[in-house]
Amino acid sequence: MKVFLLMFVSILITDFLSTQVYAWIDLEYRLFQDTFNLWLFLLDFGIFLLIAMGVYSLLSKIFSKGSSARS
Repeated sequence: MKVFLLMFVSILITDFLSTQVYAWIDLEYRLFQDTFNLWLFLLDFGIFLLIAMGVYSLLSKIFSKGSSARS
């Protein structure tokens, strides 16, 4: 249950942050609506993955620290 919660919260936060980054750099690429552009796809995927890894790492440290404090 803890892993599911960690993944779910990570994806929610990542979606919000990546949307903000896309708006900040003015990237409006919709994969299934626009014509396929490899560079925009890789940029979109790279930004999302970079944010997701950071958020997941941070939340897993926070959750593990909280569970070890309770022990």
